[in-house]
Amino acid sequence: GPSAAGKTCIINRIMNDSFENDTFATLSAAFIRKEYQYKGQNIALSIWDTAGQERFAQISPIYFRGAQFAFLVFDVTNQQSFEQMQYWYDQLLQRSGVSTVVFLLGNKCDLNEKRAVKQQTAEQYATSINAKYVETSAKTGDGIQNLLDLVGEDF
Repeated sequence: GPSAAGKTCIINRIMNDSFENDTFATLSAAFIRKEYQYKGQNIALSIWDTAGQERFAQISPIYFRGAQFAFLVFDVTNQQSFEQMQYWYDQLLQRSGVSTVVFLLGNKCDLNEKRAVKQQTAEQYATSINAKYVETSAKTGDGIQNLLDLVGEDF
């Protein structure tokens, strides 16, 4: 997803169950591995945290190849970040080379008073691209366990 959508913060929440207000823009890609149990099954996720800035738009898609899962992240308080989801989805389709389970993540749902993208709108878009929609808050942790459970179901 686009820069400042909260991709790195979601990964920090998944990995360390923590949130840092002051994070810097990802300038390339970071590789993270998360292991957890879901209904007695060991799940090992290899996660690429990719840059969302426009100047890195041609580099990030190389990390999509062979992806079993993809998290497309937008900021629910930023309509433009939601409108960029089609671009990122198209990049994923062109570059993954495999059937990828897609999760559309509406992040920053704790900022409901600043919401610019209605949940119903995001859900409809997710359905149109055959993705699963999850609202998350990297800050509070809302939706993160639900996301991990949904990944576990599809693993």
